[in-house]
Amino acid sequence: MDKEGRRRFFVVISAFVEVVMPVLRKRIERDFLNKNIRTFRDFLNSKPILHTLFHLCFGGMMCCTDTINCISCRSSPIYKTQWYILFVENRSVCGRLCHCNYTANTIQLKDIDITLAATILRNCCILSPAEGKSVDTLRKYKNTLLSHHTKGTLTEPDFKEIWRVIRINIMIIDNSMEFKNDLMTMEKKTLDETLCQQYYTHCVDVFKSLEKVRQYEITF
Repeated sequence: MDKEGRRRFFVVISAFVEVVMPVLRKRIERDFLNKNIRTFRDFLNSKPILHTLFHLCFGGMMCCTDTINCISCRSSPIYKTQWYILFVENRSVCGRLCHCNYTANTIQLKDIDITLAATILRNCCILSPAEGKSVDTLRKYKNTLLSHHTKGTLTEPDFKEIWRVIRINIMIIDNSMEFKNDLMTMEKKTLDETLCQQYYTHCVDVFKSLEKVRQYEITF
């Protein structure tokens, strides 16, 4: 086994779990705190956010109120599995499939993954064009890593390119010394096979489950 290639893969998968995820979550928090919203759950329960996320999951359904702001989506950026992580049904007098039937789960930012965090950032938060592009890039590279490097190894050129992309785009979203230091330390991490498997299993299980849901929704 290419132990150094395995170590490189471990470093990258660790960066996504230990740095990219916290960076995206912190950026969401910064956005809602700037709007004088105290918690992530309150943010989800705010009517504009709930309404937006509802249509990102359920497409062109027309709500019983606020029809002016109903949006139509050809695709579903938020899958059903993600929706029920965020929200719980709260039966109301409305007899249709509508955002008024849902309220936020007891949920914290630490409970959402990269894919969901990226979707929330791109659709519900105020980002600069550079931040938006960086969020998309990090999500893309995470999915590419899981799809193309299924053997869990990385060549040195691949590692250098992925690491460069991760570092640049994290700094665009949050250039605090905290994350700079985390990346510098992480780049020198020694291989921990148990932790590597845990991180990989966590990320790939989420990725595969969302792909299955997407295939189901396209088919039916």
